[in-house]
Amino acid sequence: MIKLAILYASVLLLLLLLAFRSPSAPVPHGADASSYYFPTKQGTRWVYRTEVQGNEAEVAEVICSSRHEDRSFIVSIGIDNGESITPYRTLKITRDGIYLVSHCGRECDRPICILNSIAKVGYYWELPPPGLLSGPNRKCTIHEEEFVCVPAGKFNCKRVTTEIGLGTIKPETIDTWFARGIGRVKSIAVSGTKTTTEILTKFSAGND
Repeated sequence: MIKLAILYASVLLLLLLLAFRSPSAPVPHGADASSYYFPTKQGTRWVYRTEVQGNEAEVAEVICSSRHEDRSFIVSIGIDNGESITPYRTLKITRDGIYLVSHCGRECDRPICILNSIAKVGYYWELPPPGLLSGPNRKCTIHEEEFVCVPAGKFNCKRVTTEIGLGTIKPETIDTWFARGIGRVKSIAVSGTKTTTEILTKFSAGND
């Protein structure tokens, strides 16, 4: 009888845990469900709505090319204005993070870590200003995962806080949310009294 009671209690506890666990975030059709925090398929497209001081604009980004290179992917992203695509930046995508390789035609001295996807909460890394990132140093910190709702859907995201120019007259803070298989879902940049918000409104995955 005692064993039966223990078994019943164990089953009841399991059912309660299943009932109250957080629902998984819906992933858009065709999204990369792998361990990467950025899609790697050519033709993948994002549409973002940016708001600055009450003024809104819409920007579309697309993966123009993608190649596999030594346990990573090198993806080139462009800005699509509807008539032509302007080269924007190149990223290196690995299972442990996202790295900036070039931006607006300028090569980085070395790949710059944008997201460390395997780091524990509270982990931080500093970005010195080599070449491309001239100016004050940057400090990036990993936060707990959280659900983020944007027009494109609801996503379980890792948040990275980037602090720029700490201790200077005009420090800047950028919070960026990354979702697995999607990439950047939302960002909020605060510099003095100026706030820039960017949210993902549409996402479509490319083809193999």
